[in-house]
Order: sequence, then structure tokens, then C-alpha cells
Amino acid sequence: MEINFNKLLDFIEELPDEFKTKTFKNNELIKSITMFKKSYKDVVALIEKHNDDELFTKKKYQWTGTTSLGSYFISATSSHYDWG
Repeated sequence: MEINFNKLLDFIEELPDEFKTKTFKNNELIKSITMFKKSYKDVVALIEKHNDDELFTKKKYQWTGTTSLGSYFISATSSHYDWG
């Protein structure tokens, strides 16, 4: 059975705070979910600061070598999650 972690995270986040506090007391789950969602939003905000040319032109930035900034974002986001 495949678990849809996005739905699970949304479900847990929707639980009443009092229930989460009692159920997950001394558990890092809530902290991890909170940190994950914040980092995800931060990365999306960073991506959205760039236009298509900045994201997908190869060698646009010297530090990306022969690839594009968008390739780095893909590797660090969706491809990373697919791998995990």
C-alpha cells in the first residue's frame, strides 16, 4: 500500500492543537511537519523570484556549470522527493 504523505500531513495538521499536543507529546512529528512545510514554502518563494529565462537558460549563472538554475531546483525538490 502506498502512503500519500501530503494527505497524511494535511490530515495531521488539521487536527485540533489540543489533540496533537496530547497525542504527540514529546514526539518530534509535529515539529518535523512544521519545519518541512516551512522549508517547502521558502523554496517555492525562492523559485518564484526567478523568471523562465533565469530558471531554464543553461550556463546563465557561472556556479551552475553547464546546467540551469531550474535543474538545481528540480533536483532539490520534486526529484529529491521522488527518490525518497
